[in-house]
Amino acid sequence: MDSLPQNQKVLEESPDNTVPLGRMADMRMKDSGIAVAVVDGEIVSKAEIMVRTSRAALIGGVYTVPEYRGRGLCFACMSLLCEGILENIGKACLNVSKENAPAQRVYRGIGFTELCDYRMAHFA
Repeated sequence: MDSLPQNQKVLEESPDNTVPLGRMADMRMKDSGIAVAVVDGEIVSKAEIMVRTSRAALIGGVYTVPEYRGRGLCFACMSLLCEGILENIGKACLNVSKENAPAQRVYRGIGFTELCDYRMAHFA
């Protein structure tokens, strides 16, 4: 991921349909590594840094409330979070299920590429 596209989409939830998504997202990258989208005072989408090193940040906790999916909110949160990561750390990475096609579309649209398959193991 070298650069991010400019986000000029309009949020459907804004009363007059003229508020850019970037302004709707509450970005606290430098302090907490969390990007959120707020609609009517409620957080409806988020993405956050789960682990960071001096060379890379692992993104996780990406979620959008079901009734707000498909409206560009995840893209806005991920774009803002990745912008901060690229400026402050250098590389962003994440894991996504092969079955999660909507998330894969968002991540590819931002500029992520597939690196490898992985397996998750749970130890009890």
